[in-house]
Order: sequence, then C-alpha cells, then structure tokens
Amino acid sequence: MEYSQYQNVPTFSQRHELREVPGPPLLEEISGQARNSLWGALWKQIEGSTEVTHAGYRLGDPWRTVLASVHQHFFNRPLDEFSVRRGDWQTLCKATLLGEPYNQCFDLLEMVIRHPNCPMDFVKELREIFHYQLAYRIDTTSTPTIVPAATEQEGDALIGAIHDLAEAGLGGAAEHLRQAGERIRDQDWAGSVSASINSVESVAKQVTPGNADTLGKALAVLERRQDLHGALKSGFSSLYGYASAEPGVRHALLEDESKVTQDEAIYMIGACAAFCSYLWRKFGTSGREGR
Repeated sequence: MEYSQYQNVPTFSQRHELREVPGPPLLEEISGQARNSLWGALWKQIEGSTEVTHAGYRLGDPWRTVLASVHQHFFNRPLDEFSVRRGDWQTLCKATLLGEPYNQCFDLLEMVIRHPNCPMDFVKELREIFHYQLAYRIDTTSTPTIVPAATEQEGDALIGAIHDLAEAGLGGAAEHLRQAGERIRDQDWAGSVSASINSVESVAKQVTPGNADTLGKALAVLERRQDLHGALKSGFSSLYGYASAEPGVRHALLEDESKVTQDEAIYMIGACAAFCSYLWRKFGTSGREGR
C-alpha cells in the first residue's frame, strides 16, 4: 500500500475519540493536509532538479523548462524576467498551493502536468494525492484534466467512462465529459449539464449511424429495434427534456437566470457517464457494423 493511502486512516487519537475524525473531502475545497501533500510533491521535484553553481542553487531541467512556461502563462510575467533561482520558485509555488483558492491551485497544477516535459512520476504522485485526499481526480486519458468526484464511486465511473470512450475511438464523447468536469470546477453548472448531455448525444449518434441527428431520434431508433428498454429510453429522454427546457443549458438565457446548481451538474455528469458506457457496451458493435 502506498503511503498516501494511509492518509485517511484514523489516527490513535481519532480511534479513541480524543480527536474529531475529519469528514470526506468536499468539492471546491482543499484541506490543509491535501495542500501540504500537493506542495510536498512539487517541492521534491524542484529539489531533485537543483543544480549547484557558483551563483547558488539553480533550477535544472526538466523543471527549468516547465516553470518557465508557468512563469509566462500562469503568472503572466515576461519571459525575460524568469528567475532560475530555486528559492524564488519554492516561495512562489508554496504560496500558491498553500494559500490561494482551490481553483487557482488546480489551474497551476493542470498547467504543470500538461507540459510535455513534466515528469510522469510527478503526475503519478499527484493522482494518488487527488484520489485519497480530494473530491477530484486527474484524468490522463488524453490531455491531463482535473475532474470532479463527489464520491469515490462517481470519480471511478467518470474516469472509467472517459477512458473507455477514448479507447473505443469516441474522442468527441470523451472530450464532452472532460469539459463537463472542467465546467463544474469553474462553477458553470449549466454549461456542465449541457456538455454532459452532449456526450450521450455523441455516443447515441455513433451507434445509430445514418439514422439520427439528435439524441431524441437516436433513442427512438434504438427503442424501435427493441434493443433499448422503454423505461431506460423514457428516463433518459426526461433528462434530455430537462436539459433542453432549463434556461441556460441547451439554449441561451433569455430573461430568467438558470436554476441549475452544483447538485444537478454533479448528478448529470455521473448519469451521463454511466449512460455513455452503457450505450457503447450494448450497441457499439452493432453500430460499427452498420456503418
């Protein structure tokens, strides 16, 4: 068992009710323990790349290259002002990961792990920290992306669906699910619901090639073939109808503000990820043969 897996095991004091047991990780939050873990993982990488010169401790590659990109594109500073002094970056990154809001921390980490020179052992360690200490996961199926996981089961289902869709060549559907997760992180609840529905529509149209240009038509085709149970079709049609009717989701806002909240967005991304997987497992082979 990796050390990070022990982070959520109750301590002696907690087991004997001498100290409160912390609750599960929550969306839009990073606990102090998780912040320390994230900073510790980055600190080890920066330390490991250090070069000792006559002028002091300097960043070595690959982190000199990675952090130069962060300097320019995350902190929005001119590249000619980039500092190679290790201490400068330890101070700057520590202040961000320990003190800034969760979304800025995730923006920094995402920019780092998306850099082509980012070491894979760092990405692996971050994935473990996220899995055990945060209500988010890091999807590495394609472009590394931080996605929400309100529960461990929801996180596993979402990552599994993205991976399965990408493996099946359904990159569009996988990208819609990734976008749904990113929009939850950005608190764009309506946008997340729309992206979630788009993922299902993309898969449904793939398994009914030439027969449907919308999700509603695709579901009707599958039902007529007696491949899709009427209750399942009805249930998802209702969700599709909700997304189409709710202001700000499938259509632009007019006079009313969207009533979509984080709860609906989290529910929809989980439901749509599961339905995408179901559609492809059940109808994918016949859909490919029908092209």
